[in-house]
Amino acid sequence: MFAVNKRADNDPETIRISIDCKAAVKIGPFSRGGKNRIEQKASDHDFEAEETITPFGIFLPELCESHLWFSVGPATADFMADRIEDLWEKLSKRFPRVKRLVINADNGPECSGRRTQWLKRLVELSDKAGITIELAYYPPYHSKYNPIERLWGVLENHWRGELLTSIEKTLGLARTMTYKGIVPSTVRLIRKVYKKGVRLSKKQIELALAYYPPYHSKYNPIERLWGVLENHWRGELLTSIEKTLGLARTMTYKGIVPSTVRLIRKVYKKGVRLSKKQMRPIQKRMAGIEGLEKYFFSIAPQPILG
Repeated sequence: MFAVNKRADNDPETIRISIDCKAAVKIGPFSRGGKNRIEQKASDHDFEAEETITPFGIFLPELCESHLWFSVGPATADFMADRIEDLWEKLSKRFPRVKRLVINADNGPECSGRRTQWLKRLVELSDKAGITIELAYYPPYHSKYNPIERLWGVLENHWRGELLTSIEKTLGLARTMTYKGIVPSTVRLIRKVYKKGVRLSKKQIELALAYYPPYHSKYNPIERLWGVLENHWRGELLTSIEKTLGLARTMTYKGIVPSTVRLIRKVYKKGVRLSKKQMRPIQKRMAGIEGLEKYFFSIAPQPILG
């Protein structure tokens, strides 16, 4: 781990981040075991909390830069991936030369190397942002060496003598904490509640492309939809784009209207092709079924090495 982190910190084209969730924080007049110059009355029992929030942080060790989000719902794989994606949009503008993102994590249940939804989201981010993502996990009982743990210690000492009686006060205290004299760059409340337990089956984790052979495209299920649409507007004059889209919105297939009907004004370039050299790495990710190589392809995500 030391060698991985040192290599990342010395590479100008790499950014290393440390991620982790802190234990859920109860909002209410509960004693936190600290001291305050102003006398405060706290509950001597942990009664049911008014609200509970879960802190999630991303720490950039080389910059001493911290970003904190507080979730009213569970901190799931999707929640963490969304926060990394949000941060990357900012980092990519500040550091345009960066091509690799190294993530230090503690192999928790929602961000482990076996969590399929977590891996799927990172593969999507890698493809979308055009960066290499490396996961560097601390072994069992060594998560205390994860750099962000220092941040949680500072935050706990900062608000220990306070009663976290509201979300606003909790976030306010988080904004005024300092680590090596630097306040957090981000402190936000996330009210979106993410669904827990989202997992992919082995079948789902692979993207399958199935083509109908020549002269058999009529068996493609969407062909039925085109038939319904044609019958729906056959007696109409399509005198404007608005009328055409309006008719498409009112067609029904088995009593159900389309979920999406949109006009795309972007004009895409025709005839975009890749050279044989450009296609080689793509072909390596495509697996066919024996005897059906021309009509069925399976594209599995590239393994993420941590």
